[in-house]
Amino acid sequence: MEFDSFFEKKPPGKQKRPVRCYLYLSHEEIKQLKKQAEAAGLPVSRYVRTLSLYADDASLKKKPVDYNRLTVAINRVGVNLNQLVKHYNTWGLSEKDTQELKRFHQYTHDLLKELIKSL
Repeated sequence: MEFDSFFEKKPPGKQKRPVRCYLYLSHEEIKQLKKQAEAAGLPVSRYVRTLSLYADDASLKKKPVDYNRLTVAINRVGVNLNQLVKHYNTWGLSEKDTQELKRFHQYTHDLLKELIKSL
């Protein structure tokens, strides 16, 4: 029998998969993995095998989204928009205010587009 630090070959038999693969996870990671496998209706080993062998490489390389940063940014835009509306109701809207409002609109649109793309 040949041993490697990551793989262990089992003695020949009638097994479909005679090579065992060891993987170290934190308690939180294994909890999350079990939950995802259960949601997919698969045993954990089949779920991991399916993800590792058949997952789209592009989805694995996707940059994770910082939801906290997005939430703070969207909240700030809302606060700024609220200030603009208050200013408009009090003083009216100048050309400069109109341009600023358009800029905020584009910024909000871009943030929401990024959020939707990450889902």
